[in-house]
Amino acid sequence: MRTPLSDALRLFGAKVIRDARNNIRKDFRNPSGDLASSMTSGVNITKDNTTLIFWMNEYGIFKDAGVFGAMKSSTKKMEWAVKGIQQKGKNTNSVFYTDTIKRFTYKSKAPNIQSLMPYIQRNNIRFRTPKGQKGGGQYRKGSYQTIAYWMAQRIYAQGLAPSLFFTRPFLKYFTALPEDLALNYASQIEEILKEKLENNG
Repeated sequence: MRTPLSDALRLFGAKVIRDARNNIRKDFRNPSGDLASSMTSGVNITKDNTTLIFWMNEYGIFKDAGVFGAMKSSTKKMEWAVKGIQQKGKNTNSVFYTDTIKRFTYKSKAPNIQSLMPYIQRNNIRFRTPKGQKGGGQYRKGSYQTIAYWMAQRIYAQGLAPSLFFTRPFLKYFTALPEDLALNYASQIEEILKEKLENNG
């Protein structure tokens, strides 16, 4: 069933998804395309409510909002990997933050190294000998798995910088909605986000 409200929400959702995908292609380093292709929106109409729902791979939430790092390694033997780190997590206006969800933080576990391997291989990330040392600037021996361990510790310790790739278009088009429609949707968004996060762990 189509209504003026459902049509307005469908158009709003389509614009947000379009611009968010463009932000991924423009701002992310050599993206795989998985996140952009996972993003979609839809309108659910019931007798009592008309609700706009967004879907994306779960890690897109953290890419948008960022994650605060633990400022330490997850294990003592990996302390060498986090020397000289700086906190990348920041307080932002991400739409994935709510009155009860103020920030995302690494607390006890580093990212799974297998989830990092495709990115490392796709970008051919390797260790280099520091300039000023013998062989400076040249690639050093080390497997992708070794690099994945190192990267996991760095991410755990310093976190992820927010990109707001989704928040920016969401707020841009949200402010263009009629006031009564915006207020109606704003009252639903926190409940929707809470349910999504709970369902994903």
